Amino acid sequence: MKETRCLSRESWGDFQKVFETSSGCDGCWCLKHRRGFNDKSTPIDDARIVMRDLIRKEEVSGVIAYMDHVPVGWLGFEPASKLNGLWGESESTDVWVIHCIFVD
Repeated sequence: MKETRCLSRESWGDFQKVFETSSGCDGCWCLKHRRGFNDKSTPIDDARIVMRDLIRKEEVSGVIAYMDHVPVGWLGFEPASKLNGLWGESESTDVWVIHCIFVD
């Protein structure tokens, strides 16, 4: 069975499983494109903690993909104003960008 669920405080564990069980994220934890978090020298454990805290504050938007109730993917989207200018320097919260698609 395939399904998706919106990211929430309650789904942190599933989000964590997607990123911990794959080599595809390369330690990014979906922070690479966010303003202030583009430093590749950030240790993976620190990136995990930063993302966990952002999710707890409900400052991250995205969807977790499941296959047979197992988390297998992630789609991250944010207002362009929260990202590192990769899509221009929009300050508008009306412009949203899909910045990460990952399936293990």
